[in-house]
Amino acid sequence: MDPQSGLQRFMPQHPEVQRRLIQHSILLVSILISAIANILESVYAKDPEPYHTSALSGEAWVIELLTSHPE
Repeated sequence: MDPQSGLQRFMPQHPEVQRRLIQHSILLVSILISAIANILESVYAKDPEPYHTSALSGEAWVIELLTSHPE
């Protein structure tokens, strides 16, 4: 079998270049994973749950706020 077979023929011979190539590959993969996660989250995100749903407004809301919580 040829010693330059498989991945070895694509990998540079210098250790520093190999290290940088691996770092850049990991960075690229992490960016792709993050982008895919963001896309999936935006597609499958649930509708936000409303939280300002009080029937009261104005003075009635202030009175309810002041009298409903004794602590």
